[in-house]
Amino acid sequence: MSFPVGPVPFEPSQSVEAVIRAYPGTAAVFRDHDIELCCSMGLSVRDAAYAAGVDEAALRADLCAVIATGGAIQF
Repeated sequence: MSFPVGPVPFEPSQSVEAVIRAYPGTAAVFRDHDIELCCSMGLSVRDAAYAAGVDEAALRADLCAVIATGGAIQF
């Protein structure tokens, strides 16, 4: 999956909480990547990916895809 054209809507240094507050649909993406929201809200997106052993680039791509669609699931 590739990033949408245009500026990335968040920085990997932003907290998981900040991303979810700005884009509520992203909560499902974090859960899909096995990132525990109860423990990761204060972590940056980068650190949460690292702590969960998740590929940061894949996580960011999925987050951007959900943000680009307004939180809608694409089939």
